[in-house]
Amino acid sequence: MDRILKPSGKFSLIDVSVPKIRILKPFYMFYLKNIIPILGKVFLGSPETYKILGIYTQEFGNSKNVYGIFNKANFEVEYIEYFFGCASGIKGVKK
Repeated sequence: MDRILKPSGKFSLIDVSVPKIRILKPFYMFYLKNIIPILGKVFLGSPETYKILGIYTQEFGNSKNVYGIFNKANFEVEYIEYFFGCASGIKGVKK
């Protein structure tokens, strides 16, 4: 990002995340691990690509680690959660 952006250039990154709300978490993870691969198979013919999404999301958690990396670099960064924590991301500006 540092190499690509000019000074004052803006960026935004978003990723699926594990929600913090306990009642939402099991349903959302079931959806990512089971429903999304079925939809991928039905509409795109490739469930393997989408099976990894639930596994990756469970390991990834949210974008706080990415926020920490960019916050130390040459950027002004803000961490954001969307849809009750089902997605998270960062947005920022290169200094």
